[in-house]
Amino acid sequence: MADISKKRTWIWVAVISLLLVGMGVGVGIPLYRFLTAPEPPEVINITVQEVKEMIDDNVNYPNLIVLDIRLDFEYMTDHLEDSWWIPWNTTTLSYNGGEIALNGYENIEIIVYCRTGSRSASGSQFLVNAGFTEIYNMLGGIEAWRAAGYPTAT
Repeated sequence: MADISKKRTWIWVAVISLLLVGMGVGVGIPLYRFLTAPEPPEVINITVQEVKEMIDDNVNYPNLIVLDIRLDFEYMTDHLEDSWWIPWNTTTLSYNGGEIALNGYENIEIIVYCRTGSRSASGSQFLVNAGFTEIYNMLGGIEAWRAAGYPTAT
C-alpha cells in the first residue's frame, strides 16, 4: 500500500513539474506567449516638441518621413520643411488618386500631421492598420507647430 502511495505522489510531482515547465515557470517564458498572436503596433501620439527633436536627430532617425495629409491648398500655404504630401480623404491616403506612395516604408518612422491633429489621428491609424509599424501622430497639428514658434516652408 505504501508503494502505491509513493508512486502516485511521484506521478503527481512529475505532472506538476511538466506543467510548470510547460508554462515557462523557472525559465521566464510563459507558455501563453507562444499561444497568442503578437501585439499589433499602435499609433504613438507625440507633441510638436518631440517631433522637432526627432527631425533634428539625424543619427537615431536617419530615414524619418514627415507626412502632411492636409489638402493641397493647406499644404501650399505652409508645411514642415522636407515633408511629404499625401492628402487624406477620410477613407484612404491617395496621391493623385493612386496607390499609397509609402510602399516599402512599412518599418520606417513616419510622423503624420494635419492642421489640428484630427485627420492625422485617423490617417495614422489607417497606416497602422495597413501594416506600418512606426507611426507617430503629431498632436495639435501644424497649428501647434506654429504656436511653438517652429519654422515652416512654403
